[in-house]
Amino acid sequence: MKVNCSADGDNLRFNWNSDFNALPQLKNGSSTVILEQDHQGKVTCHVENHVSRDHNTTELHQCPAQVSSVKVTYSCLSHGVIKVNCSADGDNLHFSWTSDFNALPQLENGTSTVILEQDHQGKVTCHVENHVSRDQNTTELPQCPAQVSSVKVTYSCLSHGVIKVNCSADGDNLHFSWTSDFNALPQLENGTSTVILEQDHQGKVTCHVENHVSRDQNTTELPQCPAQVSSVKVTYSCLSHGVIKVNCFADGDNLHFSWTSDFNALPQLENGTSTVILEQDHQGKVTCHVENNVSRDQNTIELPQCPDSMIVFVSVWLFEVIILVSVLVGTLHIYPRIYRK
Repeated sequence: MKVNCSADGDNLRFNWNSDFNALPQLKNGSSTVILEQDHQGKVTCHVENHVSRDHNTTELHQCPAQVSSVKVTYSCLSHGVIKVNCSADGDNLHFSWTSDFNALPQLENGTSTVILEQDHQGKVTCHVENHVSRDQNTTELPQCPAQVSSVKVTYSCLSHGVIKVNCSADGDNLHFSWTSDFNALPQLENGTSTVILEQDHQGKVTCHVENHVSRDQNTTELPQCPAQVSSVKVTYSCLSHGVIKVNCFADGDNLHFSWTSDFNALPQLENGTSTVILEQDHQGKVTCHVENNVSRDQNTIELPQCPDSMIVFVSVWLFEVIILVSVLVGTLHIYPRIYRK
């Protein structure tokens, strides 16, 4: 603490005393004393010359701690909105702000915290002072990332019991983490947006997304993946002249059937069922395509020409006539021999 005494007159001499312990610096005969320790109490300045003397007493107060350790920090509240905070050691601190972008009212409010509501990038300086000293610190403000939004969780079955779960979100510098209501799995802890569950898991899985601005999450229910498509077989049967029934079989769950052929496309081939009826005379290859959420497979068969029903009828009739004639001829040939005996 520096204490100064002034007076009018000529050839002045100063001396000091106080209501605390006498100190050497109080006896140095000058108009100014420096108290190097923390003193509180009354101090009296005595002034005299060859003509007269006078004195004055003042109460010394505790000096505030000087300003030190000024720090400027920031946090992004939302996209384009940034909170800047200034901290410092010392007593009775007063804060003020300057920046290398346009002056803003928020920077002139004398507080230790300012909110920049627009998208500002550049340097901002916090000035801190009290009755003892002053100090400052400058920091570079970055562009705040966009906050997390629109978190979505989707899944796809790769094979029976194996499921791929994907998480997507809007925002910048995203970090992903996963939790579930079944046993924790290493695959759920890898911090990526996609996980592969290699065993048969059913239940809820939650994707957590965060950045420096905000966080969000989304939960989805994982179903049991259906069995993949296998053992596709195509068979046919002739119903009548030119009419053929084609049937498709396959192993797997939740199967969907579709058909193609190497002859003209037919509406019957597009009905999504496992059986089609070809009502005209079709010959060529027909393919049955089978798929579900896990896989797809197909099988192709060559369709023959179905025989004419009239030809079949005549053939059967002629065959029967031949048999009857043969029986009759045989009877006529055998009967006379029996009769002669």
